[in-house]
Amino acid sequence: MRAAVLAVVSAGLWISAVLAQTPDMAGDQQKFDQAAAAYDAANYEEAYKIFLDLAEHNDIAAMRNVALMKRKGEGTNIDLEGARDFLERASEAGLPTAQYDLALMMLNGEGGDPDPKSAVRLLESAAGAHHPFAALRLGELYEEGKLVPQDLAKAELLYTAAAERGVKDAEERLSVVKAMVASSSGSEPAKADSQTGPDAKGTPVPDSTGAIPNSSQTKVSLTGGFVLQIGAYRSEVEAIDSWRVYKAAHPQAAEFEPDIRQADLPTKGKWYRLQIGPFASAADAKAFCMKLKANGGACFPVKTVRGGS
Repeated sequence: MRAAVLAVVSAGLWISAVLAQTPDMAGDQQKFDQAAAAYDAANYEEAYKIFLDLAEHNDIAAMRNVALMKRKGEGTNIDLEGARDFLERASEAGLPTAQYDLALMMLNGEGGDPDPKSAVRLLESAAGAHHPFAALRLGELYEEGKLVPQDLAKAELLYTAAAERGVKDAEERLSVVKAMVASSSGSEPAKADSQTGPDAKGTPVPDSTGAIPNSSQTKVSLTGGFVLQIGAYRSEVEAIDSWRVYKAAHPQAAEFEPDIRQADLPTKGKWYRLQIGPFASAADAKAFCMKLKANGGACFPVKTVRGGS
């Protein structure tokens, strides 16, 4: 199935210029890339029009993108009921990101009556597919005993899964739950390691200045003139934040160093392109991109020379 990722943060849902699909469901790759490029350039009306056409031809990735744009009112009027309808279609097709988005709408009663039982089922499905924020939200429910019986052991497992994928809120809740479990058993909880340095996956995380520190971890180092572009952003800080979310959702991408490059566009101003690589050939870049897209990751190959302009 195709998949799409519009970056999700623990404080809520927001949309960045990160969109993607996988090829094992009929669709128009060229049109999808055109829509993604239009979204990156903030041409939301054009992007919405193309995504809507693709969605009406059963493109699952486009369905979710249409839903999120309806929810945000980008390129179209805000239409929560319509957003929920498109998310339901993508969820039924098995897209974890859509299942998570729909669960939030059902919990909040957006676009229709609240449906907590269905929301829990969707969160369980998405968490089972390794969606880190679905695991976080489901863990909160088990910790608090809301909608499900309180189960601190399950909450701990879910928080652990989310924390291992870089979700900071999950790390905080995990410490709290461990303390609760230790208190009930009369033992002392293990102290968490410092937040500085590598994260749970051994991947460098930005320090307090937002910079990505150097790491002694082994990184893929290929010679070649191809990279994968993950997205384009209006600020370097936004690009760094998006990389943190992206690598949390797609750990296989974390083996690469991110490369953020400024682009001065005549009619659009300054943009910051987030890229990973390099790859020895276009075929290598495309092959890795397909792996990311299979799990909902955004990317497209770009011919470039690292260290160049």
